[in-house]
Amino acid sequence: MSALDNQSATELFQNYQSDFQLLLNGTASLERSSQRLRDSQRIANETEHIGANILTDLRGQREQIMNSRNTLMEADGYVDKSIRTLRGMARRMATNRIITVAIITVLIILILLVIASKFW
Repeated sequence: MSALDNQSATELFQNYQSDFQLLLNGTASLERSSQRLRDSQRIANETEHIGANILTDLRGQREQIMNSRNTLMEADGYVDKSIRTLRGMARRMATNRIITVAIITVLIILILLVIASKFW
């Protein structure tokens, strides 16, 4: 082999080494990118799972709020009915008091008339 052939072989070997190193660097970069992509996919899946759990929790809380609202409306109806009943009872109590006072007044007047009639 001549010096020219040695130099060509050396240059060819260096070119192959350079290309091989570029290929290794590209493969390593591709592997890192693939790992980042897998990590991103895993995080996206976890986020989706968390979001689904949150939606389930929110749905349950909505149902609780709706049930509480219905119970509150029912209780409000009972309170209104109780207020009407108490007002009716207060009216009857006032009426009974007036009737009682009227009866006592009539009895006092009758007693006074009986006492007065004994002296006349």
